[in-house]
Amino acid sequence: MLPVPPLLKQIGGIALSWYPTTSLAFAYTSKITYINFLITAKHVAKYHALLGLMLPMSTHTPQPLDFPAEGLRFSIAAARYNATLVDALLERTLATLKAAGVAEKDILMLRAPGSQELPYLANLSARTDNVDCIIALGVVIAGETQHHTVIEISVAQTLHSIALQTGIPIINGIIVAHTSEQAQDRCCGRYDRGAEFARAAIEMARYKVDFPRVIQPRPKENS
Repeated sequence: MLPVPPLLKQIGGIALSWYPTTSLAFAYTSKITYINFLITAKHVAKYHALLGLMLPMSTHTPQPLDFPAEGLRFSIAAARYNATLVDALLERTLATLKAAGVAEKDILMLRAPGSQELPYLANLSARTDNVDCIIALGVVIAGETQHHTVIEISVAQTLHSIALQTGIPIINGIIVAHTSEQAQDRCCGRYDRGAEFARAAIEMARYKVDFPRVIQPRPKENS
């Protein structure tokens, strides 16, 4: 393996692409030497970690709104792959729903082998007419191949399509991360994505149930 020159890490303005058909070109300058690194897509993840040039993930947290949740019905489809992380995400999602007043009997729990299978369970739930919103939970972590990209894009598009075709809102609660540490931060760490997914589900369920009447959320009380 070629050694990574320290100067390469200091060069700004390098655009990185995660698309599987794209090759990345890196150049650095020393006193008299120019070296070009051409990295094919299958090496993108490895070199992102090696060079410390990974694209930053969002750390934004939406402002909580307090929508009435009593009587709303939910289906949660959660993947078993990366079970420890998904279970932590699920625990926070359930806790937020129940704290908002959603009864346990109004939550349908389904488990899938992995995130790729979540759209099928979401589709089954949406066509029962027994739910007001569906939450799909999973964790996909980048590896040496582009399989995570295939899952990320195809699942997101399919969930969106199911929601529009059935009229049942679906929350895409699938964490797609570059590293295990990033996934942990979002499933059981400082970024409480599980609670955010639950609050988004409550809001969208309210729109589904009450539309076209405008629902005004109550101001969120500071705890």
